[in-house]
Amino acid sequence: MMAKLLNYLLLFPVLLLSLLPIKVLYVLSDATAWILHKVLRYRYDVALINISRSFPEMKYKEIDSLLGEFYKGFTDIFYETIWSLRISRERGYKRLKMKNTEVLKKLRDRGTSVIVIMGHKANWELSNAFHFSETGFEEKDFAVVYKKMSSSVSEPLLKWIRMRNSQIILIESKDVVRFMFNNSNCQLLYFFIADQNPSPGSKCITNFFNQPTQMITGPEQLARKFNMPVLYFNIERRSRGNYTGTFEEIESNPSSSPEGKISTKFAELLERSIRKNPSEWLWTHKRWKNKLTANQV
Repeated sequence: MMAKLLNYLLLFPVLLLSLLPIKVLYVLSDATAWILHKVLRYRYDVALINISRSFPEMKYKEIDSLLGEFYKGFTDIFYETIWSLRISRERGYKRLKMKNTEVLKKLRDRGTSVIVIMGHKANWELSNAFHFSETGFEEKDFAVVYKKMSSSVSEPLLKWIRMRNSQIILIESKDVVRFMFNNSNCQLLYFFIADQNPSPGSKCITNFFNQPTQMITGPEQLARKFNMPVLYFNIERRSRGNYTGTFEEIESNPSSSPEGKISTKFAELLERSIRKNPSEWLWTHKRWKNKLTANQV
């Protein structure tokens, strides 16, 4: 009961903020970013260490400048998500320009479900801006696999925002295997964000940003089990509030693919896209908190 009450209390200011023009929200975003960066130092040490290890050639001033841009993009996601609550679907579609959708159309014609892997890059909360008519799939075929938040307050609010006026399917990661089995006769588009720190038992280790890195292998294991083609989806910022999404094939026949190939290829594509726009990745995430021993590398 208390969690529901707090939920409603949080929803009220969120709805009020959504009524503001986007230019005003960006002013708030700049102020919030400065506070997180310079005052609260929100996960500053984590981001500083991650960037320093990933770009050893960078000097401190360059790293601090990169951090400033990162915090701006980070807070932009928050305010853009709030703003999306009141804009029309047609206006929302204009925010994400889709490229290379022919890859998806071919797979749609092939009659198979597809696994799409992406990272926490640019604005990853753009499911409502996805123009499904360009892909050959429909909105009801779009399934987002996510890890449920531990907070009983923020989890329902975020879920409501994601699902508002949408037919997309949200699947908790713990339920995805059962869901795929039960819907094996359906042609669906499964989206995974797979750049988080995996469980310590992950056997896929690759060189990611100059560091031996364990990779999440769940999407690969599911792709191999159900023989679903795998695509990489990269989002990059064209300008403030406007993004481009690009599909790239990772594997068309996973059941015959060597173990670890899909996860390693995803890491390569993700690193390439991050190096192109380094401020757009979620550097405050504790990506390398699992320490690898010598016999694991």
